[in-house]
Amino acid sequence: MKQFLTLLFTLHLLIHFSFAQDLQPKSIMQVSLAADFNGYFQAIEEQDFDMALDYVFPGLFDLIPRDFMQESMEMEASEGEHDIQIKNAKIQPVSKIIEDEMYYYAMISYSYMMEIRSGMEDDWGELEEDEDWGSESLNVDDFRRKYGVKNVFYDANKQIIRVKMKGNMIAVQSKDEFEDDGWKFIDLKDDMASMADQLIPPIILSKLKS
Repeated sequence: MKQFLTLLFTLHLLIHFSFAQDLQPKSIMQVSLAADFNGYFQAIEEQDFDMALDYVFPGLFDLIPRDFMQESMEMEASEGEHDIQIKNAKIQPVSKIIEDEMYYYAMISYSYMMEIRSGMEDDWGELEEDEDWGSESLNVDDFRRKYGVKNVFYDANKQIIRVKMKGNMIAVQSKDEFEDDGWKFIDLKDDMASMADQLIPPIILSKLKS
């Protein structure tokens, strides 16, 4: 009986140790990274761009003023007669977390669905399944040419164009306990990639992209 209890106690310790190994700091950090990613895109989905910018790496505001970024995001969400929404953001593979003296870093791949619908009343008539809805400034075929036929979906009944998008971003977390309020992000789309070169040390960028 005593041998059995000793074996049971040893097994308990092994399981506890194995579980503790799974909860090393960087494993916990990946969980918090995913949570902050979801918070960032939830704010974008709800078009709360002020909240979304709280998740942006602060150093970026030294290159682009925060107010200007917020105005740009608001304009993109309602481009003239068109309403644009971001939905169903999903985090894809995350790189190994690396660090230097000041920060932790990770590279994130992600996907989301961009929905575009016309706000013009004249565009809301019934259309056939194979009929392309559009206006002078918006046409389904334009999106198919730009993003690929397989990535563009057209809902004729609701008159909505859905575009499957993919992207990459760099996640950064401060090591300073007085500055650390979660992961911050630098999106690498458009001209943001060149700005990342100014904000992230070259050796870190090289490791993240490898």
